Amino acid sequence: MLNHDAVDAYRDAAWTIEAEPHEVLVVHALGVVPDHLGTGVSRSLVDATLQVAREQSCKAVRLDTYVENVPARKLYERHGFTDLGCHTVVYEGTDLTQFHLFEYVL
Repeated sequence: MLNHDAVDAYRDAAWTIEAEPHEVLVVHALGVVPDHLGTGVSRSLVDATLQVAREQSCKAVRLDTYVENVPARKLYERHGFTDLGCHTVVYEGTDLTQFHLFEYVL
């Protein structure tokens, strides 16, 4: 899911650029079913996300991933996202609170 709505923790993050909410595309969910892992699907999804952001004239793409999701963290780093480190992010309905924030400047 992609939109311009960020969770509260994003307001306090030290992003690499300043941007208004409408200038940032936020990735809320990006996943691949296990049968398709390693087939390039995630790479295609990230590329498509960046294209959508460009089409919307966004300045950046921002997202978070659970601290223990090392494959996702590596994926975003390979695509040129900046890892802003581990932050406390609260999502209702889950006990997970530690997430890495990532930003891709367009």
